[in-house]
Amino acid sequence: MSKSFIKLIESCPFRKFFLLFFLILSIILLSKITSFVPNFQILFATSELNIFNIYNNTDTLSTSSFSSPKSSPSFGMQQIENLPHHWVDEYRGIPSTKGSNFTDIRYINYFSDGQFLNATMWLDGFTSTPPTDRKVNYGMYIDSDFDNNTGIDGIDYKVEIHWNPDSKSWTRSFEEWSTNSKNKTIESTQNFTDFYQKGGSFVNLYVDLKDMMYPQKYRVLFYAEEIKTKGVNWIINYPNWINIPPPKFIISVNPSIINVKAGEPKTVELQVASSQGFQPHVNFFTDNSQNTSFVKYSFLYNNIPISSTGEATTLLTIYTTSEAIRLSHNAIIYANFSFPTQVLPRQISDNIKVPTKNVISSTLFTIIIQDPPSPIDYLNDFWNKTGGFINFVYLAGVAAVSWIFTTYIKNRKDNNKSTNA
Repeated sequence: MSKSFIKLIESCPFRKFFLLFFLILSIILLSKITSFVPNFQILFATSELNIFNIYNNTDTLSTSSFSSPKSSPSFGMQQIENLPHHWVDEYRGIPSTKGSNFTDIRYINYFSDGQFLNATMWLDGFTSTPPTDRKVNYGMYIDSDFDNNTGIDGIDYKVEIHWNPDSKSWTRSFEEWSTNSKNKTIESTQNFTDFYQKGGSFVNLYVDLKDMMYPQKYRVLFYAEEIKTKGVNWIINYPNWINIPPPKFIISVNPSIINVKAGEPKTVELQVASSQGFQPHVNFFTDNSQNTSFVKYSFLYNNIPISSTGEATTLLTIYTTSEAIRLSHNAIIYANFSFPTQVLPRQISDNIKVPTKNVISSTLFTIIIQDPPSPIDYLNDFWNKTGGFINFVYLAGVAAVSWIFTTYIKNRKDNNKSTNA
Protein backbone atom coordinates (compact mmCIF):
# COMPACT_ATOMS: atom_id res chain seq x y z
CA MET A 1 0.00 0.00 0.00
CA SER A 2 1.52 3.34 -1.05
CA LYS A 3 2.38 6.12 1.42
CA SER A 4 0.13 8.62 -0.36
CA PHE A 5 -2.85 6.27 0.02
CA ILE A 6 -2.06 5.87 3.75
CA LYS A 7 -1.83 9.63 4.19
CA LEU A 8 -5.12 10.00 2.35
CA ILE A 9 -6.82 7.59 4.75
CA GLU A 10 -5.25 9.27 7.80
CA SER A 11 -6.49 12.66 6.59
CA CYS A 12 -10.04 11.37 6.13
CA PRO A 13 -12.32 12.41 9.01
CA PHE A 14 -14.37 9.22 8.44
CA ARG A 15 -11.41 6.87 8.49
CA LYS A 16 -12.93 4.86 11.35
CA PHE A 17 -16.09 4.42 9.31
CA PHE A 18 -14.12 3.24 6.29
CA LEU A 19 -12.00 0.90 8.36
CA LEU A 20 -15.17 -0.63 9.78
CA PHE A 21 -16.69 -0.84 6.28
CA PHE A 22 -13.67 -2.65 4.85
CA LEU A 23 -13.54 -4.93 7.89
CA ILE A 24 -17.17 -5.97 7.36
CA LEU A 25 -16.56 -6.45 3.63
CA SER A 26 -13.52 -8.63 4.39
CA ILE A 27 -15.55 -10.75 6.79
CA ILE A 28 -18.25 -11.26 4.13
CA LEU A 29 -15.71 -12.27 1.50
CA LEU A 30 -13.98 -14.57 3.97
CA SER A 31 -17.28 -16.25 4.84
CA LYS A 32 -18.00 -16.85 1.13
CA ILE A 33 -14.59 -18.45 0.64
CA THR A 34 -14.75 -20.62 3.75
CA SER A 35 -18.24 -21.82 2.80
CA PHE A 36 -16.55 -23.99 0.16
CA VAL A 37 -14.09 -25.53 2.59
CA PRO A 38 -16.50 -28.14 4.06
CA ASN A 39 -17.25 -29.36 0.56
CA PHE A 40 -13.57 -29.80 -0.17
CA GLN A 41 -13.10 -31.48 3.18
CA ILE A 42 -15.97 -33.86 2.44
CA LEU A 43 -14.62 -34.60 -1.05
CA PHE A 44 -11.13 -35.22 0.32
CA ALA A 45 -12.44 -37.36 3.14
CA THR A 46 -14.60 -39.35 0.69
CA SER A 47 -11.60 -39.92 -1.57
CA GLU A 48 -9.54 -41.10 1.38
CA LEU A 49 -12.37 -43.39 2.45
CA ASN A 50 -12.71 -44.87 -1.04
CA ILE A 51 -8.97 -45.49 -1.22
CA PHE A 52 -9.06 -47.08 2.22
CA ASN A 53 -11.95 -49.30 1.19
CA ILE A 54 -10.12 -50.42 -1.93
CA TYR A 55 -7.08 -51.51 0.06
CA ASN A 56 -9.15 -52.83 2.94
CA ASN A 57 -11.27 -54.98 0.61
CA THR A 58 -8.41 -56.48 -1.39
CA ASP A 59 -8.82 -59.86 0.22
CA THR A 60 -12.57 -59.77 -0.30
CA LEU A 61 -12.18 -59.00 -3.98
CA SER A 62 -9.66 -61.77 -4.50
CA THR A 63 -11.92 -64.36 -2.92
CA SER A 64 -15.43 -63.29 -3.85
CA SER A 65 -15.13 -61.68 -7.30
CA PHE A 66 -14.86 -65.10 -8.89
CA SER A 67 -17.72 -66.68 -6.96
CA SER A 68 -20.71 -67.61 -9.08
CA PRO A 69 -24.16 -66.20 -8.21
CA LYS A 70 -26.86 -68.59 -7.10
CA SER A 71 -29.43 -67.48 -9.69
CA SER A 72 -30.01 -65.25 -12.68
CA PRO A 73 -32.53 -62.39 -12.60
CA SER A 74 -36.12 -63.63 -12.56
CA PHE A 75 -38.98 -61.97 -14.46
CA GLY A 76 -42.57 -62.60 -15.42
CA MET A 77 -44.08 -63.54 -18.75
CA GLN A 78 -42.85 -61.55 -21.76
CA GLN A 79 -43.92 -61.81 -25.40
CA ILE A 80 -42.33 -61.22 -28.80
CA GLU A 81 -44.41 -60.82 -31.93
CA ASN A 82 -42.90 -61.91 -35.24
CA LEU A 83 -43.77 -61.09 -38.83
CA PRO A 84 -45.74 -63.95 -40.42
CA HIS A 85 -44.40 -65.76 -43.50
CA HIS A 86 -41.04 -64.09 -43.14
CA TRP A 87 -37.94 -66.25 -43.54
CA VAL A 88 -34.35 -65.50 -44.53
CA ASP A 89 -32.41 -67.47 -47.12
CA GLU A 90 -29.15 -68.37 -45.37
CA TYR A 91 -27.26 -68.98 -48.61
CA ARG A 92 -28.27 -65.78 -50.36
CA GLY A 93 -28.84 -63.50 -47.36
CA ILE A 94 -32.19 -62.30 -48.70
CA PRO A 95 -35.80 -62.53 -47.44
CA SER A 96 -37.82 -65.56 -48.49
CA THR A 97 -41.48 -66.58 -48.36
CA LYS A 98 -40.95 -70.25 -49.24
CA GLY A 99 -40.94 -71.71 -45.76
CA SER A 100 -43.24 -74.26 -44.16
CA ASN A 101 -45.90 -73.46 -41.61
CA PHE A 102 -44.05 -75.50 -38.96
CA THR A 103 -41.13 -73.02 -39.07
CA ASP A 104 -43.35 -69.92 -39.29
CA ILE A 105 -42.91 -68.25 -35.87
CA ARG A 106 -45.84 -66.04 -34.84
CA TYR A 107 -45.18 -65.33 -31.16
CA ILE A 108 -42.77 -66.31 -28.43
CA ASN A 109 -43.63 -66.22 -24.73
CA TYR A 110 -40.76 -66.45 -22.27
CA PHE A 111 -40.13 -66.10 -18.54
CA SER A 112 -37.57 -67.09 -15.92
CA ASP A 113 -37.57 -68.05 -12.25
CA GLY A 114 -33.83 -67.36 -12.05
CA GLN A 115 -32.96 -71.06 -12.39
CA PHE A 116 -34.38 -71.81 -15.85
CA LEU A 117 -35.28 -69.76 -18.90
CA ASN A 118 -38.54 -71.16 -20.31
CA ALA A 119 -40.10 -70.28 -23.65
CA THR A 120 -43.04 -71.26 -25.82
CA MET A 121 -42.59 -70.79 -29.55
CA TRP A 122 -46.00 -70.38 -31.18
CA LEU A 123 -46.04 -71.50 -34.80
CA ASP A 124 -48.44 -71.30 -37.70
CA GLY A 125 -48.50 -75.09 -37.52
CA PHE A 126 -46.53 -78.01 -36.17
CA THR A 127 -45.93 -81.61 -37.13
CA SER A 128 -44.12 -84.17 -35.06
CA THR A 129 -43.01 -85.93 -38.27
CA PRO A 130 -41.65 -83.38 -40.76
CA PRO A 131 -40.83 -84.44 -44.33
CA THR A 132 -37.83 -86.73 -44.60
CA ASP A 133 -36.18 -84.54 -47.23
CA ARG A 134 -35.18 -81.86 -44.74
CA LYS A 135 -33.79 -81.16 -41.31
CA VAL A 136 -35.92 -79.07 -38.96
CA ASN A 137 -34.47 -77.19 -35.98
CA TYR A 138 -36.02 -75.17 -33.15
CA GLY A 139 -33.71 -73.41 -30.77
CA MET A 140 -32.16 -70.36 -29.22
CA TYR A 141 -28.75 -68.75 -29.45
CA ILE A 142 -27.49 -67.28 -26.18
CA ASP A 143 -24.91 -64.54 -25.72
CA SER A 144 -24.20 -64.94 -22.02
CA ASP A 145 -21.77 -62.04 -21.56
CA PHE A 146 -22.72 -59.32 -24.08
CA ASP A 147 -19.31 -59.71 -25.67
CA ASN A 148 -19.04 -60.23 -29.42
CA ASN A 149 -15.43 -61.35 -29.03
CA THR A 150 -16.36 -64.55 -27.23
CA GLY A 151 -18.00 -67.62 -28.69
CA ILE A 152 -18.95 -67.65 -32.36
CA ASP A 153 -20.03 -64.17 -33.44
CA GLY A 154 -20.71 -63.45 -29.78
CA ILE A 155 -22.81 -66.58 -29.24
CA ASP A 156 -21.63 -68.63 -26.26
CA TYR A 157 -24.34 -71.31 -26.04
CA LYS A 158 -26.94 -72.98 -28.23
CA VAL A 159 -30.04 -74.92 -27.24
CA GLU A 160 -31.62 -76.83 -30.12
CA ILE A 161 -34.26 -79.46 -30.76
CA HIS A 162 -33.58 -80.94 -34.20
CA TRP A 163 -35.29 -83.45 -36.44
CA ASN A 164 -33.15 -86.19 -37.91
CA PRO A 165 -34.79 -87.37 -41.17
CA ASP A 166 -32.70 -90.56 -41.18
CA SER A 167 -33.70 -91.80 -37.73
CA LYS A 168 -37.05 -90.00 -37.91
CA SER A 169 -36.60 -88.77 -34.36
CA TRP A 170 -36.01 -85.58 -32.39
CA THR A 171 -32.88 -84.80 -30.36
CA ARG A 172 -32.38 -82.03 -27.82
CA SER A 173 -28.83 -80.73 -27.41
CA PHE A 174 -27.13 -78.04 -25.38
CA GLU A 175 -23.77 -76.80 -26.66
CA GLU A 176 -21.06 -74.38 -25.63
CA TRP A 177 -19.38 -72.48 -28.46
CA SER A 178 -15.77 -71.35 -28.60
CA THR A 179 -14.10 -68.41 -30.32
CA ASN A 180 -12.14 -70.82 -32.52
CA SER A 181 -15.46 -72.00 -34.06
CA LYS A 182 -15.45 -75.23 -32.07
CA ASN A 183 -18.31 -76.48 -29.91
CA LYS A 184 -18.72 -78.75 -26.92
CA THR A 185 -21.86 -80.77 -26.29
CA ILE A 186 -22.86 -80.37 -22.66
CA GLU A 187 -26.09 -82.33 -22.87
CA SER A 188 -27.80 -84.46 -25.52
CA THR A 189 -31.14 -86.28 -25.27
CA GLN A 190 -32.07 -88.72 -28.00
CA ASN A 191 -35.69 -89.49 -28.98
CA PHE A 192 -36.79 -86.30 -27.25
CA THR A 193 -40.56 -85.79 -27.37
CA ASP A 194 -41.31 -83.72 -24.27
CA PHE A 195 -41.55 -80.41 -26.11
CA TYR A 196 -44.91 -80.48 -27.91
CA GLN A 197 -48.50 -81.58 -27.53
CA LYS A 198 -50.48 -83.57 -30.04
CA GLY A 199 -52.56 -81.19 -32.12
CA GLY A 200 -50.75 -78.13 -30.76
CA SER A 201 -49.01 -75.47 -32.83
CA PHE A 202 -46.11 -74.72 -30.51
CA VAL A 203 -42.83 -76.06 -29.16
CA ASN A 204 -41.42 -75.62 -25.66
CA LEU A 205 -37.80 -74.60 -25.13
CA TYR A 206 -35.79 -74.24 -21.95
CA VAL A 207 -32.23 -73.85 -20.68
CA ASP A 208 -30.78 -74.55 -17.26
CA LEU A 209 -29.10 -71.27 -16.30
CA LYS A 210 -26.80 -73.06 -13.89
CA ASP A 211 -24.96 -74.55 -16.87
CA MET A 212 -24.07 -70.98 -17.90
CA MET A 213 -23.04 -69.93 -14.36
CA TYR A 214 -26.24 -67.96 -13.88
CA PRO A 215 -25.58 -64.96 -16.16
CA GLN A 216 -26.84 -61.67 -14.74
CA LYS A 217 -27.34 -60.04 -18.13
CA TYR A 218 -27.63 -61.93 -21.41
CA ARG A 219 -29.41 -61.90 -24.77
CA VAL A 220 -31.26 -64.56 -26.69
CA LEU A 221 -32.29 -65.16 -30.29
CA PHE A 222 -35.05 -67.73 -30.89
CA TYR A 223 -35.18 -69.40 -34.29
CA ALA A 224 -36.82 -72.09 -36.40
CA GLU A 225 -35.14 -73.37 -39.55
CA GLU A 226 -35.38 -76.03 -42.20
CA ILE A 227 -32.56 -77.35 -44.34
CA LYS A 228 -33.19 -79.46 -47.42
CA THR A 229 -30.94 -82.52 -47.54
CA LYS A 230 -30.57 -82.15 -51.31
CA GLY A 231 -29.93 -78.99 -53.23
CA VAL A 232 -29.19 -75.53 -51.88
CA ASN A 233 -32.06 -74.64 -49.59
CA TRP A 234 -31.56 -73.39 -46.05
CA ILE A 235 -34.07 -70.93 -44.63
CA ILE A 236 -34.44 -69.60 -41.11
CA ASN A 237 -37.14 -67.69 -39.25
CA TYR A 238 -36.43 -65.55 -36.20
CA PRO A 239 -37.74 -62.49 -34.35
CA ASN A 240 -35.41 -59.85 -32.89
CA TRP A 241 -32.77 -60.42 -30.27
CA ILE A 242 -34.06 -59.93 -26.74
CA ASN A 243 -32.19 -58.64 -23.72
CA ILE A 244 -32.58 -60.45 -20.41
CA PRO A 245 -33.59 -59.30 -17.89
CA PRO A 246 -36.07 -57.09 -19.76
CA PRO A 247 -34.53 -53.60 -19.73
CA LYS A 248 -36.23 -50.99 -17.58
CA PHE A 249 -35.69 -47.29 -18.09
CA ILE A 250 -36.78 -44.35 -15.98
CA ILE A 251 -37.50 -41.01 -17.69
CA SER A 252 -37.97 -37.86 -15.64
CA VAL A 253 -38.55 -34.20 -16.40
CA ASN A 254 -37.05 -31.77 -13.92
CA PRO A 255 -39.18 -30.09 -12.67
CA SER A 256 -42.23 -32.29 -13.21
CA ILE A 257 -44.58 -29.29 -13.00
CA ILE A 258 -43.51 -26.56 -15.41
CA ASN A 259 -44.80 -22.98 -15.38
CA VAL A 260 -44.63 -21.51 -18.88
CA LYS A 261 -45.34 -17.92 -19.85
CA ALA A 262 -47.47 -17.77 -23.00
CA GLY A 263 -45.35 -16.74 -25.96
CA GLU A 264 -42.06 -17.47 -24.20
CA PRO A 265 -39.89 -20.63 -24.47
CA LYS A 266 -39.07 -22.62 -21.36
CA THR A 267 -36.15 -25.07 -21.14
CA VAL A 268 -36.02 -27.91 -18.62
CA GLU A 269 -33.84 -30.96 -18.06
CA LEU A 270 -34.84 -34.39 -19.33
CA GLN A 271 -33.10 -37.32 -17.63
CA VAL A 272 -32.93 -41.04 -18.44
CA ALA A 273 -31.66 -43.83 -16.18
CA SER A 274 -31.23 -47.57 -16.79
CA SER A 275 -31.66 -49.97 -13.90
CA GLN A 276 -29.89 -52.93 -15.53
CA GLY A 277 -26.80 -51.23 -16.91
CA PHE A 278 -27.75 -51.53 -20.60
CA GLN A 279 -26.21 -48.92 -22.93
CA PRO A 280 -28.59 -48.34 -25.86
CA HIS A 281 -29.21 -45.17 -27.84
CA VAL A 282 -32.31 -43.21 -26.91
CA ASN A 283 -34.49 -41.19 -29.26
CA PHE A 284 -37.10 -38.84 -27.75
CA PHE A 285 -40.40 -38.00 -29.41
CA THR A 286 -43.94 -36.85 -28.71
CA ASP A 287 -47.30 -38.01 -29.98
CA ASN A 288 -48.45 -35.25 -32.34
CA SER A 289 -52.03 -36.48 -32.20
CA GLN A 290 -52.12 -35.66 -28.49
CA ASN A 291 -50.30 -32.33 -28.69
CA THR A 292 -52.23 -29.08 -28.70
CA SER A 293 -51.62 -26.65 -31.53
CA PHE A 294 -50.25 -23.97 -29.21
CA VAL A 295 -47.53 -26.12 -27.58
CA LYS A 296 -44.44 -27.46 -29.36
CA TYR A 297 -41.42 -29.40 -28.07
CA SER A 298 -37.79 -29.46 -29.12
CA PHE A 299 -34.92 -31.62 -27.84
CA LEU A 300 -31.42 -30.15 -27.77
CA TYR A 301 -29.83 -33.56 -28.32
CA ASN A 302 -31.60 -36.60 -29.67
CA ASN A 303 -30.47 -40.14 -30.41
CA ILE A 304 -28.00 -39.95 -27.56
CA PRO A 305 -26.15 -42.92 -26.00
CA ILE A 306 -26.73 -44.12 -22.46
CA SER A 307 -23.42 -43.84 -20.62
CA SER A 308 -21.66 -46.65 -18.77
CA THR A 309 -23.23 -45.32 -15.57
CA GLY A 310 -26.68 -45.97 -17.04
CA GLU A 311 -27.63 -42.30 -17.38
CA ALA A 312 -28.20 -39.68 -20.07
CA THR A 313 -29.40 -36.08 -20.03
CA THR A 314 -30.70 -33.65 -22.62
CA LEU A 315 -32.60 -30.37 -22.61
CA LEU A 316 -36.27 -30.06 -23.50
CA THR A 317 -37.53 -26.69 -24.71
CA ILE A 318 -41.26 -25.96 -24.61
CA TYR A 319 -42.61 -23.37 -27.03
CA THR A 320 -46.03 -21.75 -26.61
CA THR A 321 -47.85 -19.15 -28.64
CA SER A 322 -49.10 -15.90 -27.14
CA GLU A 323 -52.66 -17.10 -27.88
CA ALA A 324 -52.19 -20.27 -25.84
CA ILE A 325 -55.08 -21.07 -23.54
CA ARG A 326 -54.20 -20.28 -19.94
CA LEU A 327 -54.64 -23.67 -18.33
CA SER A 328 -52.69 -26.68 -17.11
CA HIS A 329 -52.52 -29.88 -19.09
CA ASN A 330 -50.60 -33.15 -18.98
CA ALA A 331 -47.94 -33.90 -21.57
CA ILE A 332 -46.19 -37.15 -22.46
CA ILE A 333 -42.61 -37.60 -23.64
CA TYR A 334 -41.69 -40.94 -25.22
CA ALA A 335 -38.24 -42.50 -25.47
CA ASN A 336 -37.32 -45.22 -27.95
CA PHE A 337 -34.32 -47.23 -26.75
CA SER A 338 -32.51 -49.02 -29.57
CA PHE A 339 -29.74 -51.59 -29.26
CA PRO A 340 -26.99 -52.67 -31.68
CA THR A 341 -27.73 -55.22 -34.37
CA GLN A 342 -26.10 -58.64 -34.21
CA VAL A 343 -24.94 -60.87 -37.03
CA LEU A 344 -26.66 -64.20 -37.48
CA PRO A 345 -24.31 -66.93 -36.23
CA ARG A 346 -23.12 -69.68 -38.58
CA GLN A 347 -24.26 -67.54 -41.48
CA ILE A 348 -22.99 -68.14 -44.98
CA SER A 349 -24.00 -64.73 -46.31
CA ASP A 350 -22.60 -61.52 -44.80
CA ASN A 351 -25.85 -59.66 -45.37
CA ILE A 352 -27.85 -61.05 -42.46
CA LYS A 353 -27.92 -58.79 -39.42
CA VAL A 354 -30.53 -59.26 -36.73
CA PRO A 355 -31.83 -56.24 -34.79
CA THR A 356 -32.46 -56.26 -31.07
CA LYS A 357 -35.94 -55.63 -29.73
CA ASN A 358 -36.43 -51.95 -28.96
CA VAL A 359 -37.89 -50.67 -25.72
CA ILE A 360 -40.27 -47.70 -25.57
CA SER A 361 -40.86 -45.86 -22.30
CA SER A 362 -42.69 -42.65 -21.45
CA THR A 363 -43.04 -40.05 -18.75
CA LEU A 364 -45.90 -37.74 -17.79
CA PHE A 365 -45.47 -34.14 -16.66
CA THR A 366 -47.65 -31.07 -16.23
CA ILE A 367 -47.45 -27.76 -18.07
CA ILE A 368 -49.13 -24.69 -16.56
CA ILE A 369 -49.52 -21.91 -19.13
CA GLN A 370 -49.60 -18.46 -17.56
CA ASP A 371 -50.12 -14.92 -18.83
CA PRO A 372 -47.10 -13.38 -20.54
CA PRO A 373 -44.99 -11.09 -18.33
CA SER A 374 -45.97 -7.43 -18.02
CA PRO A 375 -43.46 -4.52 -17.98
CA ILE A 376 -43.62 -4.55 -14.18
CA ASP A 377 -42.78 -8.26 -14.20
CA TYR A 378 -39.73 -7.55 -16.34
CA LEU A 379 -38.69 -4.79 -13.91
CA ASN A 380 -39.15 -7.06 -10.91
CA ASP A 381 -37.18 -9.82 -12.58
CA PHE A 382 -34.39 -7.38 -13.42
CA TRP A 383 -34.31 -6.09 -9.85
CA ASN A 384 -34.29 -9.62 -8.38
CA LYS A 385 -31.28 -10.48 -10.48
CA THR A 386 -29.29 -7.24 -10.09
CA GLY A 387 -30.79 -5.42 -7.10
CA GLY A 388 -28.24 -6.67 -4.57
CA PHE A 389 -25.32 -5.58 -6.71
CA ILE A 390 -26.91 -2.19 -7.43
CA ASN A 391 -27.45 -1.62 -3.69
CA PHE A 392 -23.83 -2.46 -2.97
CA VAL A 393 -22.57 -0.12 -5.69
CA TYR A 394 -24.93 2.61 -4.47
CA LEU A 395 -23.79 2.41 -0.85
CA ALA A 396 -20.14 2.27 -1.84
CA GLY A 397 -20.63 5.27 -4.11
CA VAL A 398 -22.38 7.28 -1.40
CA ALA A 399 -19.60 6.51 1.05
CA ALA A 400 -16.93 7.48 -1.48
CA VAL A 401 -18.67 10.75 -2.40
CA SER A 402 -19.13 11.60 1.29
CA TRP A 403 -15.48 10.99 1.97
CA ILE A 404 -14.38 13.06 -1.05
CA PHE A 405 -16.71 15.89 -0.08
CA THR A 406 -15.62 16.02 3.56
CA THR A 407 -11.97 15.81 2.55
CA TYR A 408 -12.48 18.69 0.16
CA ILE A 409 -14.16 20.84 2.86
CA LYS A 410 -11.44 20.09 5.38
CA ASN A 411 -8.64 20.89 2.91
CA ARG A 412 -10.37 24.14 1.97
CA LYS A 413 -10.64 25.21 5.60
CA ASP A 414 -6.98 24.39 6.14
CA ASN A 415 -6.04 26.46 3.09
CA ASN A 416 -8.14 29.39 4.32
CA LYS A 417 -6.45 29.30 7.72
CA SER A 418 -3.00 29.26 6.18
CA THR A 419 -3.93 32.18 3.88
CA ASN A 420 -5.30 34.29 6.78
CA ALA A 421 -2.23 33.57 8.80
